[in-house]
Amino acid sequence: MTAAALSPDQAIRKVKSHVKKGEVEKALVVCNQVLERFPGNRRVIGEVDAIARRAGNAGEGTVLLQAEIVKLAARYHAGDFAEVVRIGAALLRAAPAAALIHNLVGAAHQALGDVGATEAAWKNALQFQPDYAEVHRSLGELLVRQDRHAEALPHLERALALRGEEAEALTFRGDALSGLGRDGEALAAYDRALELKPDHAIAWNARALCLERFGRIDEAAASLRKALAIIPDYIAARLNLGRVQTFTGADPDIARMEAWWAGDELSPYDRMILGFALGKAYDDLGETERAFPVFLAANRLRKAAIGYDITVHEELVATIAALHRERLADAAEWFNPEERLAHRPVFVTGMPRSGTSLAEQILASHSAVFGAGELSVLEKAVRPALPLLASPDVEVRRQALTAIRAGYMGFLAGFETDRPLVTDKMPVNFLWAGVIRAALPEAIIIHMSRRPEAVCLSNFKHNFSDDGLGFCFDLADVARFHRLHDALLGFWHAEMPGAIYELDYEALTENQEAETRALIAHCGLAYEPACLDFYATERVVRTASARQVRQKMYRGSSEAWRAYQAHLSPMLEILQRPLPVV
Repeated sequence: MTAAALSPDQAIRKVKSHVKKGEVEKALVVCNQVLERFPGNRRVIGEVDAIARRAGNAGEGTVLLQAEIVKLAARYHAGDFAEVVRIGAALLRAAPAAALIHNLVGAAHQALGDVGATEAAWKNALQFQPDYAEVHRSLGELLVRQDRHAEALPHLERALALRGEEAEALTFRGDALSGLGRDGEALAAYDRALELKPDHAIAWNARALCLERFGRIDEAAASLRKALAIIPDYIAARLNLGRVQTFTGADPDIARMEAWWAGDELSPYDRMILGFALGKAYDDLGETERAFPVFLAANRLRKAAIGYDITVHEELVATIAALHRERLADAAEWFNPEERLAHRPVFVTGMPRSGTSLAEQILASHSAVFGAGELSVLEKAVRPALPLLASPDVEVRRQALTAIRAGYMGFLAGFETDRPLVTDKMPVNFLWAGVIRAALPEAIIIHMSRRPEAVCLSNFKHNFSDDGLGFCFDLADVARFHRLHDALLGFWHAEMPGAIYELDYEALTENQEAETRALIAHCGLAYEPACLDFYATERVVRTASARQVRQKMYRGSSEAWRAYQAHLSPMLEILQRPLPVV
């Protein structure tokens, strides 16, 4: 019988035998293994204390420390995380290089929800034990969950090198690769994980998301069904399946979702996810009277979870407009960048769900354009620079624009493409049009407009993972944000005439060739027929519209909102109000 399978009584006899033979470290190993399963067993802990006392009397500091670590681990397994942090800190004052203690303290911080302290503790562990495989894996997973994929990947790869291939670590490696846009490698990582562990539902779900981005929709649906066969109540997989498939008739998946929805065992988060999935199913069937209350409940849960307040965006738009008037309107006179861009950025902006993915897919079908998808790099560079851009000192403003430009240029340089134009279709970059014009005067800015009722309802029906889109989860909020958007666009057109190319979604669907030719010409490119056959272009699409852009141009989608018109009074009333002043 292995030590890990011993009962406490059997373990105590084995511990005493080891101690009698002078095999103290073996005795502590047995205690640790048993305490993982029985962390509160006082007799086993008593044996550890006895070993610690004898070690202390004999001046054996190493054995004493090992005994204290065993007790610390027992506290962790017992869920006494605050005590692990407290006692661990005391032990580290005496033994700062004890990597195992740093690991335990980090794990306790993670259980307590302190992400920063967790990361710091695990990095300390690696400082003293660089090949600590368990910590490399744990830290890699922590960083993936924060979308810090470039930092996570080396830790996950080091863990795999040290421990050998493991399905869970391979899946997180796939997540990191996917987050870096390396979807082909990510898919290979998921496939290898599933070779090792065919019942790994999380890997099946992650694999499906990857396949969806490649446009392999049927394979994605099959992968999600594999996940659900393993874990029938895997709510995230259920939502993803609902997104990639179109529900028709009496579908057993709908019955399962209805049963969960009628129950009360789901967490608020899982209920929110389920609500968007079930609402989508009813919507596919045209049962709007059943769909709307489910969407409404799901949105209320999502808004409550992030605590969104529309005044945040109202204040931001006012700040942006004032900043442009007072500090950036004349930027061309005092900021003249000398370094040329390796790639010319094409910003495709607009409200979410306004057709920006379609516009990018058309552009990316051209041989001179690389479609980079939704990039968060611009906003991450601009937001912290706002105080500097507001400075009365022109040199401070110049340095801020230089930093934004350099950061964006550096990011684009990371794409392995020789195509001269690179699209960035983060829709809400319309907020930063003034900064784009100032820092990146070579850039092309395209704004996509679509019938506001269709846009607002489409936003309301979609579960965006980005908390920055909190306005989407309330009909009044999304309408108010749309009016802010309209007001700011009017401001930009008045302040920067001709700087933003307007592309109308409805006009594009009705007059595809004429609008496509005009768009391509505006980008300074010769027309190519592939731009009309955009749906055949093979590329990764990383947005909610990944499926739609694989299909031919569809007319009439902007009228679908009318099926919900009876429920949209708050939204419709706000959309008719005068524009806010910016």
